[in-house]
Amino acid sequence: RMQEEVRKVLLADARWRKSAGVPDRGGDRKLVESVLRTLPKKWHRIGDAILFAGGRWLTQPHSASPRTGTGPSRQRAAAEAAAEAEDGKLVPSTPPDASSLLSLGPPLWSALRRALHTGGSPVTRIAIQGRVSRGRMRVPGVVVVHDCRGSVPEGDEGGWVTHKEGGVVYRLDITRSMFSAGNGSEKKRVGEICNPGDVVVDLYAGIGYFTLPYLVRGRASHVHACEINPASIEALNQALARNNITKDRCTVYPFDNKDLPVYDVADRVNLGLLPSAEKSYVVAIRALKPQGGFLHVHGNCAESDVDAYAEQVRRKIEGLARGSAANSSGEKDTKSGETDAVDHPGLDPRKQRWIVKIRHIEKVKWYAPRIRHIVVDLECRLPSTNHDQSSKP
Repeated sequence: RMQEEVRKVLLADARWRKSAGVPDRGGDRKLVESVLRTLPKKWHRIGDAILFAGGRWLTQPHSASPRTGTGPSRQRAAAEAAAEAEDGKLVPSTPPDASSLLSLGPPLWSALRRALHTGGSPVTRIAIQGRVSRGRMRVPGVVVVHDCRGSVPEGDEGGWVTHKEGGVVYRLDITRSMFSAGNGSEKKRVGEICNPGDVVVDLYAGIGYFTLPYLVRGRASHVHACEINPASIEALNQALARNNITKDRCTVYPFDNKDLPVYDVADRVNLGLLPSAEKSYVVAIRALKPQGGFLHVHGNCAESDVDAYAEQVRRKIEGLARGSAANSSGEKDTKSGETDAVDHPGLDPRKQRWIVKIRHIEKVKWYAPRIRHIVVDLECRLPSTNHDQSSKP
């Protein structure tokens, strides 16, 4: 659908073709088809901005020649395209980099913006996703390449957007904080499984992906939200205000969750870090009430290993709660016949008696080919407490 809408707008708009040095007559349809072959097939809308993935499509020269196939036919097509380019029908007679999409500039972005406006509030900005930093902050590397707003509302300068999803209002600067559109189903789910009055700990709050649904949709009485990225903390605080969440319902901790001073209060803990949140398992166990509760553990694993991965997480959590690393699997050391005892200061001794069960495995999205992003819902309870299978995980 996007391709068809873009085709209509580009064919009807001569401004962007002129910026490429293309006359109104001749070669315009071929150039449009060339641009459509170059454009990414996927994009995301975040607030009033459209976000395209970055890559070679931005800088590689566009032409009317097919990009697939080999042999004489491809060579002929390339030769024809080169001849047409020399005649000025496809690209201007300037250096190759001037024939890239970036060189077409505002007229092309404006055409794309109009083509991608499918109703509701208008699209006003086009942004390009760069390489995400691999540090703890995961800065997205997004660049806003087009902004048609005349007067910019205070607070919405640069990359700041307001995004509404599932009855929740999010705020973020798309150039400084990550937004995962693929987590929509999980954001909806956490708002449904949370019991009104629950106390929740969100160990990786970000801009409030799950903190906000717990509060707005799940009606949690309080969420303890831990986040280290200053840009995400700023966005979360703005979103809390936009959703009319009072300060007595959410506490934001602006530091590493390993230092989180929250013990024995949570009904559920969210561990939303990929590819694994294992380093925070002990922090999560400490945060749960001594009688138990739920852990929602995110992770990546092969599609064929989902059940085995979930069981590995269960064993690890149960072993840590019982004060035993147990080779990360709850098994005895083959040499000594004993488990490797570990001391976790602040861990309530009642938690050593927990029975940990897998209540649900949620497949959130594909993270990579054959790799799933999943959430393992674990219920931790004392032996004398019934595991009510009818209750929400």
